[in-house]
Amino acid sequence: MNNNNVNQINKTNNSNKSLQLNKSKYMSISGFGCILIDYVISRSIEQELYNDFKTNYEFHISNEHSLAMFHNKIKDFDINKFQLGGSALNTIRTINYILSNFNKAAENERSLDKDNNGDYDKVNSVNNVSLVEPNSFIGSIGKDVYSKKIDDQFTKEKILFKKEVFTNIPTSVNIVLIDGNQRDFITDLTVTKKITLEFIKQTVDSDFKNKFGFYADAYLIGALPDIYDYTFKTYFSNNEFYLSLCLGSSVTVKENFVKILDILPYVDYVFLNEDELDELSKNHSKSDLSINNLNNNSNDDYSNYNNFIKDFFAKLEKKNTKKDRVVVITRGDKSTLIYHKKYDVENDDSNKDVNTTNNNNININNTNNFNSSILYDIPIISLRENEIIDTNGAGDCYSGGFLAGIILGFDIEQSAIIGNIMASGVLKKKGFQIPNILSIKEVYNKLNL
Repeated sequence: MNNNNVNQINKTNNSNKSLQLNKSKYMSISGFGCILIDYVISRSIEQELYNDFKTNYEFHISNEHSLAMFHNKIKDFDINKFQLGGSALNTIRTINYILSNFNKAAENERSLDKDNNGDYDKVNSVNNVSLVEPNSFIGSIGKDVYSKKIDDQFTKEKILFKKEVFTNIPTSVNIVLIDGNQRDFITDLTVTKKITLEFIKQTVDSDFKNKFGFYADAYLIGALPDIYDYTFKTYFSNNEFYLSLCLGSSVTVKENFVKILDILPYVDYVFLNEDELDELSKNHSKSDLSINNLNNNSNDDYSNYNNFIKDFFAKLEKKNTKKDRVVVITRGDKSTLIYHKKYDVENDDSNKDVNTTNNNNININNTNNFNSSILYDIPIISLRENEIIDTNGAGDCYSGGFLAGIILGFDIEQSAIIGNIMASGVLKKKGFQIPNILSIKEVYNKLNL
């Protein structure tokens, strides 16, 4: 095998699976990030209000005068039109929804199918889904009319809310301005950035017990670096506790590249989009690659990504090599790329080359020259243009679907397909609304099980 080129390998049957993932015996997860109340304003419906916010307010509201104007402006908005939001919270809610529904559906369908030898021996871990510990989320809010709406939603979804409450600071509100496919945000993050390290320490030591792992986005890494240091650098050594980080936005990567580079060696699952990957490549001191620019000048998409991954993620230190590194790169209406590097391979023969055809049309590049690793190219679920209502939260929903699949015991390819199912569903709704999951049998059909 030529190590200087991308080698496409089609693989197919379940006996030749992707590199075997480490597994956790726990079936729930904890999250951390912004807790927002979203209010969506569409230019086509409320043009005057849209123009007012677009003209008079900054992306991040920071000074006291602007904050007072902002909250005075929204105080009479219909509380029922506000929706619970925040990137990391969207992901945790998606995971919670899938795990809860798989558990209920498995129990119901297994009882109906118990004399049939069932379809449920196919994925053993799904048969045994049990949320012994509830999924949880850690964040900060104010004590106001929005906080009750947030509490009610957490209670309804049966997610444990570990909150630090600030009496004299309003809950964070996010105005979402929509103009066709263009989205702009006007956000007050004051209370979100007030959460204290002392509260985090008191909370996570108990909250992380009996959990699959921890998920956060990097959006607050510049404002709250001590919290990221504590959570990731304290718990990385637990071989059965998996740390996940979403890079948040290209602006977050650009402004916090050094800090992100400091945290990444502790992370097991990394989620980012094409713009964030491009920003990584621009800031990477050992590379002058710009992924987007390269793509515009080359038909060899695999080589572009493969070269950067070899120069960045494959060489990036991994603090705990008892756990794999999985990097998920979503690319909008293009296929998703997933890099999986396995470190503990002494007795693992799953990285042998295979030469068959995958039923899901997934291309696999075996990057043998940096040890046991694979780069997957996984097709998305194509939608017609008139089916796409709102792209808000699609990436969050994909991450939730993918991680839920991993927690349930599916492999990388299967988990990516579950991510695709969830992301394509949320695109068809206005605002972030978790789509109804398919039945277990329908999911199995999509996974060719």
